[in-house]
Amino acid sequence: MKCLDKKRIKMKQGETLALNERIMLSLVSTGQDCPFIVCMTYAFQSPDKLCFILDLMNGGDLHYHLSQHGVFTEQEMLFYASEVILGLEHMHNRYVVYRDLKPANILLDENGHVRVSDLGLACDFSKKKPHASVLVLAFFSNKTDAILHAEYSTLPSSATAIRIFIDFGGVYVAYSCCKSICR
Repeated sequence: MKCLDKKRIKMKQGETLALNERIMLSLVSTGQDCPFIVCMTYAFQSPDKLCFILDLMNGGDLHYHLSQHGVFTEQEMLFYASEVILGLEHMHNRYVVYRDLKPANILLDENGHVRVSDLGLACDFSKKKPHASVLVLAFFSNKTDAILHAEYSTLPSSATAIRIFIDFGGVYVAYSCCKSICR
């Protein structure tokens, strides 16, 4: 269960993000198969909290595993990237574009399978022109930091971040949108 404190949300002016996360979770959690995404079963609120009942993820996140074990092997990276791609494909089939791809948002279940989490920055493109500009930041272990800029105009918008994620075999990759028509 993910509980958000209403006072803290209001203090940080995060009402829009909290509502957006609930809506995006509803969009991607429908249907028989919800692969490789932390899905929501139910949402409710108390006077002080907003609560989402989510899939249990007790295997940590990729950020933790990278910090503990270093760079992933090629085989591990391909396994994780494949499952992330399938999760993003599920979102894209529902016209949801995920905009916060980073190791801390890739959680592992008890069997070691990945699930994409934290949909607060996701965007519903069902009624919008699918075009945005993104900034992709790649932070390399023992290498110079790199900043890459990419434009996309189709729904498989996370392809650039995934490509960098795979190419550099487990380096920390943060994928952040600077400009978007979703705002």
